Parts: sequence; structure tokens; C-alpha cells
Amino acid sequence: MILSDNPMKKSKSLSRVDLNLLVILDLLLKERNVSRVAEEVHLTQSAVSRSLKRLREAFDDPLFTRTAKGLIPTHKALELEKELSKILPSLQQLFDDDEFDPKLCDNTFSLSLPTFIGSTLIPKLYAHLSEHAPLSCIEETPTKANPFQLLDANKLDFAIHYQPTHDPKYRSQQLGSLYPVFYVKKGHPLTKQKHPSIAEILSYSLIGMTIEDDRQLSFRSPITQIYQDLLHTEDKPKLRSSQTLTLLEITRSTGAVLFGSNGLKKMANFNEEFVEIYSLKEQAKYHVPMFLIYHSRHETSHAHQWFCELLREAVLEIV
Repeated sequence: MILSDNPMKKSKSLSRVDLNLLVILDLLLKERNVSRVAEEVHLTQSAVSRSLKRLREAFDDPLFTRTAKGLIPTHKALELEKELSKILPSLQQLFDDDEFDPKLCDNTFSLSLPTFIGSTLIPKLYAHLSEHAPLSCIEETPTKANPFQLLDANKLDFAIHYQPTHDPKYRSQQLGSLYPVFYVKKGHPLTKQKHPSIAEILSYSLIGMTIEDDRQLSFRSPITQIYQDLLHTEDKPKLRSSQTLTLLEITRSTGAVLFGSNGLKKMANFNEEFVEIYSLKEQAKYHVPMFLIYHSRHETSHAHQWFCELLREAVLEIV
């Protein structure tokens, strides 16, 4: 499409466009469903369908193909999606440039956190928000090996992930690393040995925290690698769980060895009940890097940037 270099002609062309249509288009690209978009913007389905008709006329393209599974965007629509990710945040900033006050912030911040950090991090964030941003809320979602689809759909604000991204749509920064640590309850027979070996430790039942493998990113869970590398066996832990409190209760009530991380020691009262018996801090191959990732749309949101800094500082206290 050839655009005119005449500024007056461009302005007249833009003046004929309802900018609300761009919001509808952005939501349709995220939801791929007319009825869900209608619910989100509190319009009828017919009103959203009319907006889609106007968008098709404005861009001289069908934009979407209807299928049984929802709307499939055309090539033109996917090109527009890239531009909208830059344009809409800037437009929002025009109307949202007041000084940010956490006490007036009523955002709900959605996070995706690995289990081995969430059980320590969430209580810290909750305590801070309760005091400094009482109208704000936190929503923790299950960890995904690939959080980017949820970030694109604006259903996730921040993800703590073990791989960086170089896609310009996202921002990522490394916050540090977690490394495997073996724990037992106080009074466990292994605590009577000064330096128990890995073989001696794993002669007891091992339970561990789940870290989702991601074949696409060539990521293997450290608990799997340790079995294969240090014990040269394909045996699996007796239990792998994403529920930290469940793992702690089993460790507390049995002779099991907990395969956890250095971050667990930051949990309230943890050191009163459990003892570290072996650490892999010096073996970098088993370290899990922690990256904070969010969509570039949040760069212009004062609330998200404030929460991003809060989240970053809280993670750094743990790792």
C-alpha cells in the first residue's frame, strides 16, 4: 500500500478512522473470538461484528477467516498486530500521564512463577501491597514452559522464566540463579554425618520440586539431570510436585530427602525445621537462571513499571 507524502492528506485520512476500532482489532487479535471481545468491552456481539466490518473496509482486507475454532488472522492482520503493539501503549500514555500513586493503584497484576520461588516470593509481595498499595491485587497463574502466548494475549503481566528472550516484543532481564540444595528435617540420620555423599543422600527416598522440561528450548529439569549424571540411573524421584507445602509436610513427617533450591531458606520459619545437607552451588551446570519477562506494552504503564521494580527487588532478595 502506497501512502501519500502530503501531511494534510494523511491527517484527513486519519480523521476518518475511529481509534476505538484499533482497540477492537487488538482484542480480536488476542482473543480470536467475537463473543469474548464483546464481553470484555461490554458491547453486543453484533456491535463488535459491525466494528470488524468497518475495519475490513478501512484496511481493504478480510483481516480474519472464521473457523470452528475461532478467527484466524490474515497476513495483513498479523502485520497490523505488530504495529498495534507499538501504537496503542503510546496512545494510552497520552491519557494516562498523571503522577503514579501506589495507594490509588487498583490494578490486578498477574504473575507466572516457578513453584520453587513462588512459595517464598508471593508472601513478600502480598505483605508489601497490603501496606503500600492496598487496592492492588495479585493473581498467580500456573507456570508454563512457554509463557509468551499468555503475555501476547495480555492474560499475563510478568513471568519468572528460566530462558531469556530476544524477541523485541518482550523485555527480559536476568535476576540471578537458583541452584539445587538437598534438605532433610532436623534430627534426620543424615544430619549426624559431617559431609554425606550424594550416593548416601539418595539412598533415602527423594522428593522434588517440579520444574517443567521444555524440549523446544532444550531445557532439562535439574532433578532429572542429577539422577542421570551423578547416579548414572534413569530412576525417578518418589514424588515430584508443584505444591511446596505438600513437599515440606512429607519431609517433615518422613525420612524423605527434599530436592529443593537455595530460595527455600528464605521462607518463614524454614530454617527452624529443616537442615541443608548438600548444596550444588559450586556446580554451575545445575543452576537455573531466573529471568523477569514482560511484554513491551507495559513499558509505558506507570503501574506496571512500579510493580516490575517491586518484583525485581523481591526476587533479588531470594536468589
